[in-house]
Amino acid sequence: MHSFPELSLSAMLFKDVSSSSSSNTMTLDDDAWDAENVLDKRAFLESYTIENIIADGCFVDQGKLAKMISQLRSKKNIILQGPPGTGKTWLAKRLAYALIGYKDDNLLRAVQFHPNLSYEDFVRGWRPSAEGKLALTDGPFLEMINNAKKDASTQYVVVIEEINRGNPAQIFGEMLTLLEADKRTPSEALELSYRRGDGERVHIPSNLYVIGTMNIADRSLALVDLALARSSQ
Repeated sequence: MHSFPELSLSAMLFKDVSSSSSSNTMTLDDDAWDAENVLDKRAFLESYTIENIIADGCFVDQGKLAKMISQLRSKKNIILQGPPGTGKTWLAKRLAYALIGYKDDNLLRAVQFHPNLSYEDFVRGWRPSAEGKLALTDGPFLEMINNAKKDASTQYVVVIEEINRGNPAQIFGEMLTLLEADKRTPSEALELSYRRGDGERVHIPSNLYVIGTMNIADRSLALVDLALARSSQ
């Protein structure tokens, strides 16, 4: 155990099988186990706030951090830009934890853009399978979209490192439009380039946030797509 909350949760879920032989005693291995009877582990996680970001060693003042969180909540997307080695990715992940309210890596997905990354890698495309055939496979962004839709009461965050090293218009595709805060509704849903069935439409839920980092020191990088810049400012 790494903390007292983890120890407490493990103690609650621990079942000493030898202590009882009753046939109606339910164990964690029983098929009849009702997951709703297990307290959500998130209730035992320590909260993570702006104060924790500063305590972890952040040199950005509390007011500016609060402004970043506020903008992230309203715009749904922000981009941190600066020279290399200044801790952009470090800060992006901690802003995500502060937005979520606690550290849970299951709610955070980090990816890195590069020139070879494509829409098929990031959103959905035909990928080789173990059977030696091509299978229509969801990328990390669409996986996070689906996770967020299933758990609307929880915040999910995608951190995109070096967002300007790839071609945002090519990688996001129709998702580039759906990123905007006012288009995060089912009525704004669009068909994907690779759809699983007729009439399938996808929208980005309001509880999925995107934090990008951008290295402005690399002269070989093109400007960020204006549509992405507009949705992140």
